[in-house]
Amino acid sequence: MRKIYIPLVSLIVLFGSCSKDEVVPVYNTPPSYYTYNIPLVWNQLFLEVERFSPGYRPPVSARSHALINFMAYESIVAGTGGEYNSLSGQYAGLSIPQPESDLEYNWEVCLNAAYEMGFELFFPIAPAEQQFLMLDVGHALRAELQEGVSTETYNRSVEYGQTVAQAIYNWSTADEWGHESYLSNTDPQYAPPSGDGLWEPTYPDFLDALLPHWGKVKTFAALSTDEVPPPPSFSADPSSPLY
Repeated sequence: MRKIYIPLVSLIVLFGSCSKDEVVPVYNTPPSYYTYNIPLVWNQLFLEVERFSPGYRPPVSARSHALINFMAYESIVAGTGGEYNSLSGQYAGLSIPQPESDLEYNWEVCLNAAYEMGFELFFPIAPAEQQFLMLDVGHALRAELQEGVSTETYNRSVEYGQTVAQAIYNWSTADEWGHESYLSNTDPQYAPPSGDGLWEPTYPDFLDALLPHWGKVKTFAALSTDEVPPPPSFSADPSSPLY
């Protein structure tokens, strides 16, 4: 699997290690001032929600986890004063909205709004219990974040975080094989190749191949020209690397 996603740890330590680029002069407290509480809470919730959501097998979960945290990163990167770069422009068809440079934003509010929107977009068929958990976490964090923030700044920050999340989601929908893959983990029309060492349905359920087209999903970092080392050749010889 060539898919590479943005790890949570990069989000907690100021979301990556991009080099300096053009400074966006947004006037407010930088993201580095705040704690890691919001990304931690939402990512802990992700582990709970994806466990029970239909169709959320590991590859599907990895893709959603990557995109939700991508939304989070982009919702606050403009507030770092150019210390970190947006990935807008790195991917074909992706354009991420920028904040107004002369207005104030609360980056915790932006971040929380992006997470909340991301969960709403990627878990539309989560069971009721998990939906209520998402609502409870969102409500609790919103209530906390509203304290000490002007209504104007709060609303502006929520709108920006939601706009960024929606832009990234809209871009992700062009991924034919990855978008809404939780709705269909198998392809009844897929006929797996047969032979020694190749996958085949197994006892007791003899289920169809899981996500047989996942190799066609858009990657975050790997290119189509990247060389992936092949696995060891199939062999029943006990002294072989595969055995």
